[in-house]
This record gives sequence, structure tokens and C-alpha cells, in this order.
Amino acid sequence: MKVLRMALGAICVGLMAGGYYASQLAYFRGSPGEYAARMDQPGVRYLALAILVGAIAFGLSRGNDD
Repeated sequence: MKVLRMALGAICVGLMAGGYYASQLAYFRGSPGEYAARMDQPGVRYLALAILVGAIAFGLSRGNDD
């Protein structure tokens, strides 16, 4: 269970860092509106919801390695 929690944390950190990098790149290229429109898609929302539900599930579960 601990490995899955660490993997979820690494995925979240990677996605946040990648998203921040992409938003800064779009800002300095002069197209933040286009980037915001691309991020306002159902797939991005569902991914965020899946990560949130997974984090809550891992937070509420008790593993043998805790």
C-alpha cells in the first residue's frame, strides 16, 4: 500500500510540475487564453477527479505497513 501511495504522490507532483511549466510557457509565448481553453476539457476534469478520489481512498485506508 505504501508503494501505491508513493506512486500516487509522484504522479501528482509530476502532473503539477508539468502543468506549471506548460502554463508558464504559454504565458511567455503570449497565448495563455489558448492554454486555459485546452485545459478546460472534460478529460482534464476527470483526471483531477480520479486523482482526488484516489488520494481520499488512500488516506482513509489502513494498510499493514503503516
